This record gives sequence, structure tokens and C-alpha cells, in this order.
Amino acid sequence: MNGALNGTRFSYTNRNTVYNLELEVNDYLISTNDLSTKSKESFGANKIGNIITSYSNNEKAMTLQIETATSPVLK
Repeated sequence: MNGALNGTRFSYTNRNTVYNLELEVNDYLISTNDLSTKSKESFGANKIGNIITSYSNNEKAMTLQIETATSPVLK
């Protein structure tokens, strides 16, 4: 990441989901109302319904896909 972007925070909307991003050198965070993903390496993420998909280093091939529970989880 370009050092000039260190400390940058912004939000954007994609497919009716608001994504909040925080950029730090070697520390990237993306979050929505129901998900938060953090990494020391660049990545992309997408959320459609209850399916979360992650892409390492913003590659086209997904690295991880998780389907979240549709009912509340008991703690």
C-alpha cells in the first residue's frame, strides 16, 4: 500500500451493502453491519445475503466462502 493512504477510512455501497474500510500499513479492515475481516495482506471481500466471500490479494479466484447462520447463535 502507498504510505500516503495510511490511516485512510471510508465507506462505500455495493449491491445494497455498506462497506467500511480502514487502511493502515500492513493492516487492512473491511466491515459491514454483520461482518468484519482484517488482514496484514491486501484482500477483497463480498457479501450477498448470508454468504461472505474473501479474495486474497484481490485475486479473481475466491480464497474462502462462508455461509452464516440464518438464526441467532446462542452464547
